[in-house]
Order: sequence, then C-alpha cells, then structure tokens
Amino acid sequence: MVEIKHAINWYLTKTNHAIEKISALRPPVESEELRFQYSALIESIFSLIDYIKDKSDAFGMTVNQFEEDIKTQINSEGEVTLKYMRNLRNSVVHRGIDITANGEVHGERISILTPEGITNQNGAAITHPSETSLDKLLYTMERVVKNLITNKLNALGALQPDDTEVIQKLSQAIRTAKLPAHMPPEVREMASIEIPNLSEDLAKGIHNTLVQSLKDKLC
Repeated sequence: MVEIKHAINWYLTKTNHAIEKISALRPPVESEELRFQYSALIESIFSLIDYIKDKSDAFGMTVNQFEEDIKTQINSEGEVTLKYMRNLRNSVVHRGIDITANGEVHGERISILTPEGITNQNGAAITHPSETSLDKLLYTMERVVKNLITNKLNALGALQPDDTEVIQKLSQAIRTAKLPAHMPPEVREMASIEIPNLSEDLAKGIHNTLVQSLKDKLC
C-alpha cells in the first residue's frame, strides 16, 4: 500500500498543479498555456482513475467498480458524463484536440465550453452531457474522484499516521537497503552504523509526511 499511496500522491500533485495554474489564468491569456493546462488536468484525472482501476484488488474492488462509483456520485447523467469525459481525454491524448477552442470571458475569468462532436476511437459520436461548461465538469470529476479515493483509503486505514505495521516494514526496508556503490568508504562505514539506529525514526517521518501530503491534496 505504501507504493500505491506514493503513486496516488504523484497523480494528485499533477492534478492540483494544473488546477492551480488554471485558477490563476486571467484574460488575455496565451492560448498554448490555456490548452496545455486544461489538457494536463483532464489527462491527470483519468490517469488517477485508471491507476485505481489497475490496483482494484488492493482496494477490494472489481476492475470496473471504481468507475461505477464515479457514475453514481456524479449525478443522474453520471454514465453520459464519464463516457464523454473519457473520450474527450482520449481525443486530447490520441487525436490532439484543443479542448479550449471554445470559451467565454466573464469579467476577469475565462470559462471554457465543452467541445461538440466528440467521437470514440471508431469514429462513433459520443452523447454530449447537458452541462456545457468544461470547468464545471472537470470540477465535478475532480471532487468525486478525490472523495471516493479518500473514502477507500480511510476504509483501509491507509491515512492513519503512526501506523505501527507500516512503519516497521518501512524501517526494515531501510535497514536492509543496499548502500550506493559510489559511496566513499568512510561515509559507508558511518551509514552502516547509524542507519540501523535511525531507521525507525526515518520510517516514521517518511510515512507521516506521505499521509499528510495525501490528506492535503485530497481536500
């Protein structure tokens, strides 16, 4: 679960970074920067979704359960919305679509409209959700995904600081880790003496820092 938490933390870092950049954009804005950040956001959200699906066994879920939960949590258009957004993401990644091509300016804010004419990989038209604001759909996806991940991690006790079992395993891994071959002999000797004595404190610090980082990014 430690490896899974590190991966989730990274995907959240990418997602939140894009959100921060988008939130700071004000007109007039450079079109490539606008396109880049919105593309990065939808890609990161679905990378996170797909990672959780890949690790479904660790969460005690079937492969498709996470997406079913997302559909349920969105609204009555959950299935339409998720299918549209996934194919929109695919259009960005595989077909180079500019998802920021249509937008409006409201005062000091930029509002991006959902692209029309999205198709699947076979060229079949995808039903457009009733919501026409891409910003609102991205916000909904982000909040639903984060809330579901929070609930699933909490159910496993994976967001608890000072988890004795996790810290002990991590401490053992630190003690048995091979020292770098290029390490100077005097430093290697010192490390071989000090690491066993510090491994538990190091493990506790690493674990608690990761847990707090996840909590902050899932908010």
